[in-house]
Amino acid sequence: MRRQVQPICISCRDRPELLELTPHFQVADADRRLAKAKQDAEAYAKEAQASAIKKVDQFDRKVEEGASKAKSGISGWFGGSSK
Repeated sequence: MRRQVQPICISCRDRPELLELTPHFQVADADRRLAKAKQDAEAYAKEAQASAIKKVDQFDRKVEEGASKAKSGISGWFGGSSK
């Protein structure tokens, strides 16, 4: 289990100009940046997945239309219905 880190070092409590130099601040800042990067990556993956699914659906429609046309053409040769 991860231990809660205090954002301000005891020695720097009265010196805010040193706050960014403390290990506690650096860890907290790294955690925030990591969480943001994770959110961005998840959003990008979701968009990429949606785009890929859309392209696959378009391809499937074209293939089905082509197969339907081919089936009706072949059926016409043998006197079958175009259903």
